[in-house]
Amino acid sequence: MNRSWKIIAHLDIPPRGAEGVIVAEGDYFGGYSLWILDGKAHFSYSLLGIEEKILVSSEKIQPGKTTLTYIFTADEPGKPGTGGQSELFIDSKKVAETRFHHTVPLQFTISAGFDIGRDNGRPVGSQAEYIKKSPFLFTGTIEKVTFELGPQHSEKRQMAGHMGPEPNP
Repeated sequence: MNRSWKIIAHLDIPPRGAEGVIVAEGDYFGGYSLWILDGKAHFSYSLLGIEEKILVSSEKIQPGKTTLTYIFTADEPGKPGTGGQSELFIDSKKVAETRFHHTVPLQFTISAGFDIGRDNGRPVGSQAEYIKKSPFLFTGTIEKVTFELGPQHSEKRQMAGHMGPEPNP
């Protein structure tokens, strides 16, 4: 996406717990998935099938209404393949984080699609349990999923587009 972005998923987890995909886009050759397994939140990101990053929450999700939030903060918005910080939250508490040194430089494949509550087609994740349960239907209630997109370009890059070459840092 070459920009900062956020997924906010409002869920209702039944007393017995829930598992499955909340949202997925793309596939193993470029995509992401926010999902739950064994009571823990996971976020998978595939960089063109070359590298996969998986965040797993340090805590289990409790039954009841909960909010899962995934945040990617791009190092250089607008720069193809920019790296950045990846964070996962349960009810505003940070439960996992990692660094992406690179991201998909263009866009995810349009043939793999975008799914809510399942991951149709070839799965994003490479973990055996994810694949075995494919399409990995979500067993709780998804009340709402929203996306927030940051600017497509940093201020420096926007100025460079209007005023010649990018300035030196």
